[in-house]
Amino acid sequence: MHELVDLKTGEEIWCRAVDCGYEFDVFVGSSVLNLYAKVWKMDEAIAVFDRMPRRDLVCWTTMISGFAQSGWPIEAVDMYRRMQRREWKEMGL
Repeated sequence: MHELVDLKTGEEIWCRAVDCGYEFDVFVGSSVLNLYAKVWKMDEAIAVFDRMPRRDLVCWTTMISGFAQSGWPIEAVDMYRRMQRREWKEMGL
């Protein structure tokens, strides 16, 4: 029950952030990814992640650990490989 209250509150804050123009802020986005990963809502996390124009290392590791902790090991490995292949430049590494 506690997780559902946290999810509802987090989604309300996310909606306010979007209304205030922070939808594409990498710090806000990584917080939303973390929210969804903690309650195993990885489909929602994927939707947010895929809309993010910029992703940092925190976003990637949140997604990878979220998949792993949610019982999606193949998706975790796929996300890691995706990060390696296409996104190192974006992170400046």
